[in-house]
Formats: sequence, C-alpha cells, structure tokens
Amino acid sequence: MSEAQTVQLSYDDGARAVELAREAVESFVRHGQREQPGSMREAFYARTGAFVRLESTRGRGRLRGCAGAWETSDQLGHAIVEAAIKAASGDSCGSEVEPKELDNITVSVFIVSNTVLTNDPLADLKVGTHGVAVDGGNSHGWLYPTVPVENGWSAPSSSPAPAGRPKSPRTRGKTTRRW
Repeated sequence: MSEAQTVQLSYDDGARAVELAREAVESFVRHGQREQPGSMREAFYARTGAFVRLESTRGRGRLRGCAGAWETSDQLGHAIVEAAIKAASGDSCGSEVEPKELDNITVSVFIVSNTVLTNDPLADLKVGTHGVAVDGGNSHGWLYPTVPVENGWSAPSSSPAPAGRPKSPRTRGKTTRRW
C-alpha cells in the first residue's frame, strides 16, 4: 500500500465547498457560465480530487448528476467547480439539470483526503468512511463513501471481491484505491 497527500478540511471549509459547488451548478444551469472559485480558503489550494453529487429532493431522491476525479493536478477549489459543472451537465446522468429544478437539488461534495493503493480491499476499506476508485485499462468507476451506508450494504456486499469468492472478470487486473 502507498499513501498520497492528506488534506484536512475544517467544518467551515466543508460548508464552503458545498456552497462553491452549488454556486457553480447555479451559474452553469442559469447562465451557461463557469463559476470561478474567487478568493479561496487556504485548504482549497491543495491539489487533490473532489466529487460532486446532485440529487433531487422530489419523490424518492433521484440522482440528477455525479462527477469528479480522485486524482487531479487542479487545486481543490477548481476541482470542485469542474465536478459540479460536469454533474449538472447532460454528460453525467443523461439529462442536464434545468433551472426549474435548482430549488429541489441537494448538493453533496466529497473531498479526496488521501489515497491508498490496495491489493486487499476487504482489509483496507471501511464501509461508510472510504470511497473507492477502480481503474483498469480504459474503464474506471468510483463509489462514494456514503452509498453503502445509504443502501444498508455490509462490507462483503460492497467490496469488489468479497471474501471467499474469486475476483470476477470485471475486477481482475484493475487497481483499487480508497479515498
């Protein structure tokens, strides 16, 4: 296992991250413009990844968009804005967020505080704490840290290769990282 940079955010930093993502979504949806982070908090200058998830508060909380990167050369403030815009665009979940939806959208921001390369996900991942990024060739995917908790999954059912089962062809040869 190898560890990368650790980023610590305060509660106020986290609140500002969500505000910044919401501002970016609203600016993109209403005006087609890219929000600039402006004067950023010190933590937002770190070069680390971020993910943004948009959910509708209407009905059963339908996912409206999700995007981000666990590894980036961008400063955190810019990574949040980029992820928010991608999450609101048609590239994310098939249809662009519309202005009339904005009052009913919940914005969640997940900051990559560190990354760990692992060959043993069951030992190294903690359900509800770690997000997971899986890369292999031209395919990749990620799992937000909250998804297993929100769906009541246990460690074996949320792991790429549960204990006692061989790796499936979908995970063989792929690199798993927690964040």
